[in-house]
Amino acid sequence: MKNIKKLSGLGYTTVEIVIVFVIITIITGIVAGNLLTFRHRVSTETTTSSIINDIKEQQNRAMLGEREQTISFNSTSYQMNDFNIDLDSSLQITNVTFPEEKIVFASISGEIVDFIPGQNTLIIHNSFNNQAKIININRFGVITSVL
Repeated sequence: MKNIKKLSGLGYTTVEIVIVFVIITIITGIVAGNLLTFRHRVSTETTTSSIINDIKEQQNRAMLGEREQTISFNSTSYQMNDFNIDLDSSLQITNVTFPEEKIVFASISGEIVDFIPGQNTLIIHNSFNNQAKIININRFGVITSVL
């Protein structure tokens, strides 16, 4: 008969398995938290880019058409002609300093109608991570800065 060796020490103890599980859980939590923060930061950037593109589109329509084009803002959405664009639930448009919280582009010239110096900004605010983007526009409808 062959000698049967005792098979001791070939498995993992319960303590070792628990420690590995805890380490994996901690790493997963850190990665998930970073991904969530990244998602909200990207959401703010994407929404800001979309608003800027829509402002430019409205100006281009005014310059090509025979009538004024308007983009109106409220805290959770903005409206262009008959289109209403809702923002992500963590985003708000705040501190719109344009008269009546809207931008009106003159036909042909594309300039902002009734432009008042100093009343030319809007802020996109993310309530999740307290990030804000400030958009400044000059009398000619040009985005002068995004801070």
